[in-house]
Amino acid sequence: MNKLSCGPRIYRWVFSIAFLFVVSSKASAQFYAFKVDALGLLTTTLNVEASIVIHNQWSLHLPVKINPWKLNGKLYQYATVMPGVRYWFIDSYSRGWFIGANAVVAVYNFTGLVGNNINYFSSDHRYKGWGYGGGVSGGYSFPLAKRWNIEVEAGIANVYLDHDIYHGASESRKIAYQKGGFLVPGKIGVNIVYLF
Repeated sequence: MNKLSCGPRIYRWVFSIAFLFVVSSKASAQFYAFKVDALGLLTTTLNVEASIVIHNQWSLHLPVKINPWKLNGKLYQYATVMPGVRYWFIDSYSRGWFIGANAVVAVYNFTGLVGNNINYFSSDHRYKGWGYGGGVSGGYSFPLAKRWNIEVEAGIANVYLDHDIYHGASESRKIAYQKGGFLVPGKIGVNIVYLF
């Protein structure tokens, strides 16, 4: 079974971000929220996001996404942490627009989904590596009830990826090593939010 792996440096970085998130939550928080991305669940991605309001129009967010499965018989494994901040144009979690900025840290092990070119994630190759970067997003929040919201969010990210490329699904035949910056879709989701 293929497992995700990354160096201890990334674990320390992710732990540091999580620690800063928890420490900052001791500030003058008005309320907290937990959410799941319904679109992510449709692709069998396990995900949860914790957030905290730090000011009427500012909130901190810590989404974590993990997909340890295969999709249609192909590897589609990854783990991502995307800590970020949002600015709400009215009040946090009220009906209205928001914009955000976030960091991205990921490890992945997946079979390419499209094409036949090694540079564009060929369906004949497997990519195993890690990445980091940052992105921006925007969205809209729809309150459903006192403690429930729906959010629609979309964004773009600039990430540095560093991976080995293998022919087929096994690690027996490494054919290339690739690294570099990529402009990719960032935070995209339909979030179900619980406020408390």
